[in-house]
Amino acid sequence: MVKGARNRNLRRRRKRLRRTIAFSVVIIIATALLFGTCYVISVLSKFQHEDIDANSIGIDKEKFVDSGTGITNIALFGVDNDGTSDSIMLLSVDKDRNKIKLISILRDSLVKVDPKNKTPYYTKLNEAYNSGGAETSLRAINKNYNLNVTEYASIKFDGMSKIIDKVGGIDINITKDEQNWINGLIASTKELKTLSAGVEDFGNVHLNGAQAVAYSRIRKVSNQDGQSNDYGRTDRQRAVMEQLLHKALSLKRSDYPAFIESVVPYMKTSLSIGQIIDLAGILTRPGLVMEQTRVPMTEYTINADYDYYLNDTKKSTVYYNLTYAGDIINAFIYEDITPQDYMIDHPPILTGGPLDNKNNSSSKEQSSNNTEAFSNSKNSSSSSKKN
Repeated sequence: MVKGARNRNLRRRRKRLRRTIAFSVVIIIATALLFGTCYVISVLSKFQHEDIDANSIGIDKEKFVDSGTGITNIALFGVDNDGTSDSIMLLSVDKDRNKIKLISILRDSLVKVDPKNKTPYYTKLNEAYNSGGAETSLRAINKNYNLNVTEYASIKFDGMSKIIDKVGGIDINITKDEQNWINGLIASTKELKTLSAGVEDFGNVHLNGAQAVAYSRIRKVSNQDGQSNDYGRTDRQRAVMEQLLHKALSLKRSDYPAFIESVVPYMKTSLSIGQIIDLAGILTRPGLVMEQTRVPMTEYTINADYDYYLNDTKKSTVYYNLTYAGDIINAFIYEDITPQDYMIDHPPILTGGPLDNKNNSSSKEQSSNNTEAFSNSKNSSSSSKKN
């Protein structure tokens, strides 16, 4: 595609950013307004709080010494039962611009993970949480993308179904293929099967908690926008979060306490009560603008199905230039430049992935002691595969 045509396409896609925010802290803020700060403090005191060592999460302090002091970046992790973070989002709160930005990072992104007291190794980003909890995940995010993410909050997937049920379920537009996958996931997942039967129709449907969780985990078929694999899954996860927010904010005043208390047992965070109360003042401002994006976008994906081997186990990962992705994220957060506009002025880089400086070979490199291992990518034709 010629540069001019590509630029026109990027400008058209710029308009597709949907306004959304995805986190139960918004509901806590609404509760603070309705019931008072003292009530919220009593509820928040039941959260699992974890202090994070700011010196061990991989932030280049010299780079961000002059960054906007009115910006707080929070990593949001949806944690599966096996301890991996199958949903990874960045929530950036910008006081100065009165904006909230939500950024999904594909869980299958191939990155270097650096757990404490272990040799760094390449693996999927979602496995960092299982390797060393939130601190290791924050370190992986900050070091691989050169970011300044200082806080985190995680919520267990097995609690999401109960939280969604608390708001009466959500409405989602699904395809016939998605309906089949929802039903298949429910039938094959013990925790979901005990909570719900399958979905009886497709199109605009009402999903209960278990059905919505199953929907958010689909990756093998395309969604309504034609996105599949981890691209489609992150789109689904943001759609579920968006609908959950809308339903939660429409609850009756008397229902808020029960909703908040349903969230508490499943959440863990580095945010203090004071920080959350401070965020309340920001997120309830009139005219607050909310934007979202995903990393990577197809324009700078080098290989959407990269074969990578670790300890003789093949992993299908998403391969792209992490430095370029980090530049896009930082421009979005600190300079308020949309990814689409950034790519117009800085054409996508389709080289320089995390293993490009390695001596790749056609045979897989084995690892027996949890050190770095890699293989040659698939045929170059797959590198242009769109998802």
